[in-house]
Amino acid sequence: MKVLRTLLILGRVSNLPTVWTNVLAGWFLARGTFSPDLIWLLVGISLLYIAGMTFNDVFDAKWDSEHAPERPIPSGAISRKFAGSCGIIQLLTGFALILVPSSSLWLPAASLVAAIFFYNWLHKRWAGSVLIMGICRGLVYALAFTAAGTDSTKFAAPFLAFTMIGYVAGITLAARFERSRDTNRAPVLFAQVLLFTPVLGFVALHDQTPYWPWILAGGLLTWLSWLFFSMRALKNSIPTGVALLIAGICVIDAVAIAFGDLKIAILALAMLPLTLLFQRFIPAT
Repeated sequence: MKVLRTLLILGRVSNLPTVWTNVLAGWFLARGTFSPDLIWLLVGISLLYIAGMTFNDVFDAKWDSEHAPERPIPSGAISRKFAGSCGIIQLLTGFALILVPSSSLWLPAASLVAAIFFYNWLHKRWAGSVLIMGICRGLVYALAFTAAGTDSTKFAAPFLAFTMIGYVAGITLAARFERSRDTNRAPVLFAQVLLFTPVLGFVALHDQTPYWPWILAGGLLTWLSWLFFSMRALKNSIPTGVALLIAGICVIDAVAIAFGDLKIAILALAMLPLTLLFQRFIPAT
């Protein structure tokens, strides 16, 4: 059980509901329906996420030994070699499961795998790697609406993917610079601007339903309330604030899905308390 918990911590599995809502958003915005293909996609992408988080600790083992000795690898809870082996198995299994619905998904799946690798390789070397982290999330949308294989809703779903890239990059930048002693506050302000990019995605989805003014108004109220709550928490505790901002991905996806299917939107929104519950037992970061 101790090894299992260590693997769960390495994989940051508490954030998995936010990955599931990414898949649901991409799938249902492309007019997909519930089917076994959706399940394969959910499981496959979940494994890629877990693999990516596991590799994060594998790549950062030396840095963590100096700056975060409580992490599983430097603390001795698990060896770097074993963690790396688990990550490879998770990555290969996830990739294979994504191809079950259609082998034509190999390109977006391979792109996601490449983005995961390059982020983990570069994120301690290059500040711009925050964009690669965002691209990982954006590619989840791309995989989902490509796998649905029906209607890409013009540019709306891809545009939502681009706004998520900005949001995730904003989370990372906000965490890096919020407590920085650097008197240059430009990075913090830029991060805060990026956190608002999902609003552009909501606006892009307005033509999906005649009821869009009501959905947009309600969605913005819900989303902005959560965003300001999370940003306030970030000022007091970076780990707590980042965890709340990550959980907020569920809210973004729920609002986006609401433009097409309110029932699925409610399901996505239900992932928010589930994420917060999971984060009580497994750290989000």
